[in-house]
Amino acid sequence: MSEPTVTNTKLTPAGIPGRRGRISVEKPKNSKQVILRLWSYLRQQKLLVFVILVLVLINTGSTLAGSYLLRPIINHYIIPHNIPGLINMIF
Repeated sequence: MSEPTVTNTKLTPAGIPGRRGRISVEKPKNSKQVILRLWSYLRQQKLLVFVILVLVLINTGSTLAGSYLLRPIINHYIIPHNIPGLINMIF
């Protein structure tokens, strides 16, 4: 039995297989105006965007807090193999 052949698709500098050359991307001359224009498109959804921003910040904070809360449990209970203390911390 022969093994299946795997073809290696070479990615172009733009990162899209099968395309030749680079895709030109123009940078805005005035970033502030672009941001203000995009914000004006979201005029009706400003409250929703604000709520999403707050939820993203809460999610980031809880992720960081979780890792800081796990550090003492790992250092004091898991590494020294203190299983009764670990069970106590879980509950």
